[in-house]
This record gives sequence, C-alpha cells and structure tokens, in this order.
Amino acid sequence: MPRTHRRVHLEDFWLRLDGFQETVTVAWHSVDHIDPFHRTMLRMQAKAKSLTSWSAKSVGNIKQHQAETSNFT
Repeated sequence: MPRTHRRVHLEDFWLRLDGFQETVTVAWHSVDHIDPFHRTMLRMQAKAKSLTSWSAKSVGNIKQHQAETSNFT
C-alpha cells in the first residue's frame, strides 16, 4: 500500500507563538541545492516537518485542548 503524506495545516495563532519564526527560519536555511526549484521543494518539506514537530511539542492536540477548556465554561 502506498504511503500517504499528512498535510501540515498552518494555524493562524501559530504566528503569535514563541518559537514559530525561529522554527521556520532554521528549517528554511537547513537545505541548500544548486537547482532553485528543487531547493524550494526541499525547503518546503523541511519547513513542514519542522512545524509539525514544533506544533506537537508547543501546542499539542488542539481538539483535545479545546474540549478541555470548553468543559470549564
């Protein structure tokens, strides 16, 4: 069975969180390639992977967090 790739869903509030800009910058500059199109593709992949990892550590499960906070209202 072919492996499917999960898409990164950028959340607007991520832009305001500590570490977001640094994560994007580090991921973007972590890749270099002579072909500009290949370089851009690799940078986008690195950025997506880094943001996925950063989000899991920094934000956690959004749906679970929303469910927990809605129980207190």
